[in-house]
Amino acid sequence: MENMFLVGLSRQMTLRRQMDVVANNIANINTTGFKAERTLFQEYLSPTAHEDNFTGRDRRVSFVQD
Repeated sequence: MENMFLVGLSRQMTLRRQMDVVANNIANINTTGFKAERTLFQEYLSPTAHEDNFTGRDRRVSFVQD
């Protein structure tokens, strides 16, 4: 049951980060010299993760590019 909540929480954190980047880009679109940020997300699979002992997140931010 805990794993289900961790996956949901991880997804919500990922969506929030994406929204933050988009909001920042929109807010600064008319600023002189502003370069948009981009996010790149990649799948995160632990080689030792099993259904009964998974404690990590399913995704992580690879980098935010300016």
